[in-house]
Amino acid sequence: MLWKDFGNRLEFQNESLHALASETEALANIPVVDETSVTNHFDFDLNCSQTDLESRDLDSLNQALDPLGLELIPTNMPIKMLVVEKAP
Repeated sequence: MLWKDFGNRLEFQNESLHALASETEALANIPVVDETSVTNHFDFDLNCSQTDLESRDLDSLNQALDPLGLELIPTNMPIKMLVVEKAP
């Protein structure tokens, strides 16, 4: 994963859709689940900024994902989560 044009484009080279989901999850600080079952690796550019992800601008992100035939769909579903508490 590589940010280009001063953080205005996100470029992936030889990456999986799972990597895209993981990067989106990390930057937007929201759970993202890859339900595509696609395991191939691809090269692609997303026309969205790091700020779009950090501010959770899902409209901008979905516009960037549209040419790939992908979209983020907000939903309520159970997810596995590990909670770690700091020991005294």
